[in-house]
Amino acid sequence: MGTEQEVTGSSDSDDGTRSISFSQPATATSSQMMFESANFVSLPTEVTCAVLSQLHPADLLRFCRTSKDFRDMLMSESYDSITIWKSARESHGDVPEPMPGVSEFRWATWLFENPPCEVCGSRIPLLQRGPYLSVGHRVCKECFRKKCLFPFNVSREENQDVPDIELFSLSVPKDNGHEKPGFWAEDVNDVSATLRSLTRDIELDKHGAAQALEDYMDRRRELVRSSHQAYQDFKHWRTRDSPRVRSHNREELQSYIAALGYTWDDFMFVMRRHPRPFYDYLFTRDTELRHEEWKKEEPLVIEQLGRCPAEREAEHRLNVLADRWSVVTGHYKNYLQDLPPLRQAEAPPLAVANLFPGIDILVNSPSTDFLSHELSRAMRNIKEMIADYIEAKDMMCRDIAVQCLTHSDDHPPPHHLASFVIQCAQQDCFNRAEYGLRNRPLFGPADVRNHHCYSQPLPESPLCGLESRYAFSDRGREVVLSLLSLLGLEPHTTLPETLDRLSARFLCGNCPSIETATNESRYLYNWRQSVIHSIASDKETHVEFKWELLPDESAEDVARREKRSRETDTLDAGIEAWWCNHCNHTLENGEDRKLNVLAHICERHKEILSPEEGRDFFFSPAQTRSGPQPILYVVERAVTPN
Repeated sequence: MGTEQEVTGSSDSDDGTRSISFSQPATATSSQMMFESANFVSLPTEVTCAVLSQLHPADLLRFCRTSKDFRDMLMSESYDSITIWKSARESHGDVPEPMPGVSEFRWATWLFENPPCEVCGSRIPLLQRGPYLSVGHRVCKECFRKKCLFPFNVSREENQDVPDIELFSLSVPKDNGHEKPGFWAEDVNDVSATLRSLTRDIELDKHGAAQALEDYMDRRRELVRSSHQAYQDFKHWRTRDSPRVRSHNREELQSYIAALGYTWDDFMFVMRRHPRPFYDYLFTRDTELRHEEWKKEEPLVIEQLGRCPAEREAEHRLNVLADRWSVVTGHYKNYLQDLPPLRQAEAPPLAVANLFPGIDILVNSPSTDFLSHELSRAMRNIKEMIADYIEAKDMMCRDIAVQCLTHSDDHPPPHHLASFVIQCAQQDCFNRAEYGLRNRPLFGPADVRNHHCYSQPLPESPLCGLESRYAFSDRGREVVLSLLSLLGLEPHTTLPETLDRLSARFLCGNCPSIETATNESRYLYNWRQSVIHSIASDKETHVEFKWELLPDESAEDVARREKRSRETDTLDAGIEAWWCNHCNHTLENGEDRKLNVLAHICERHKEILSPEEGRDFFFSPAQTRSGPQPILYVVERAVTPN
């Protein structure tokens, strides 16, 4: 035919596979393709039908898109078109017959492509293919719910008896793991209207009306039976054909990736690192991957593959760091287990062991070697490393105080005072937030020493320490100074421990009262909570600090309420706070709730009948026990009218 297009083919093999390919040189123009298709269509009808009938229906679909002539020939409802599709399907005996009322071309698109929803035209996710075909339509989940009725509604709204449900085409989609039958609303309406019309004819005593009704119901039952059978055949065929389709898609992808100059491992790495809808069901879809689909996705895949070497190197680097970190924490955990419980609680947590001086250099070494022996040897000086780590934190506080506060030779040093308030400034820290603040306030070296910055290098890796960064809080200092002025204490000598022992409680004069039907209440804060509240509050409403001290006559009642609140709240549940003083249970099991530790003592230390805090269990000195949530204090009770 004077064409450059090559058509090669072979008959089906014994295993039901096929080999049909079309190759078009890159130099061929669209006008050449139109000329060639015109020549092919101009052949005698018998020859054209005979050739096309040997193709697989999936290849006929591709043929439809090569030219307008082929579309006109294969997408029409002509006798020749129906004959070609039917012969092509029958020559490949594994392809099921169409459902009643569905054309051969439309049926082929359902089987071998992913056409849009017939109602709204949206793209249907590949995971939703198939379940709704039993009603003779291919729709998305949303349109199925809109366009379908369910047995209760059919019987109620259409006034149908339950046995008549068998006259409607049934769909059984899986919705959240449960099978729920549904009926196409238009189908229900048409059948219901016909039944009402035929029943009215019987009531009017028309000749043959009863027989007409019986014949119609028989035809509907047969139609529904055929639809159900066709749908079952479709499901069985899909189950049998899916392995072949998925194997074919994998081979096609491998050839595409190889043509781009990359390996299959590179592509799998890209799929894992850059999840996209195209990748989601790439190996589970039941339709063959069309070349047009691949060409649409190819530019982005090429871009992602181009970044693959650098991303792989970065991931390998993170994996090496994680392996080194695991060696360090393993040695450190063994060291902690040999310490008494109280000493364990005072030591830095496992997650910051990679920050110990000397260890941090080995863990973050640019070398990609494992360095296991060097790390193990360095961990022998663990006591000195812990001391140096704590000293470095104290030095950091001292440096901040020197830079931000007026230098004084008075004792104690400025960074030990209650007015020394700083905040975590490490952007990647997982341990920054508290009470709705992005940067949690820290009071003095004790808080700084017990605050540790964490990160997670990989989603599957545990937390590891980050280098801490802090910023001085001028607003926090101003709040503390206002509280000290109210209490009559000297700012240059008052320590955080001094305010903790006073147990003073404050009411914020800038916040409005909370009115109820019986009283007016305001939140009551300890001094640490007062600082947190003022930093977190709106600067416009809290320009000046207005504090009111809790009256002495109310202190006993408030203390009792706070104790009751502490016994029931779960504020301390999210940190490793509560420890058993008789064993290493907390370190081994990560238990931190007070109730869990009490249950452990009753189970493992049965000789202790009444566990006491301080003797049998304790709150970790390495944690800030900020107390229960602020409680509501009644400032005025409503007057009940007589």
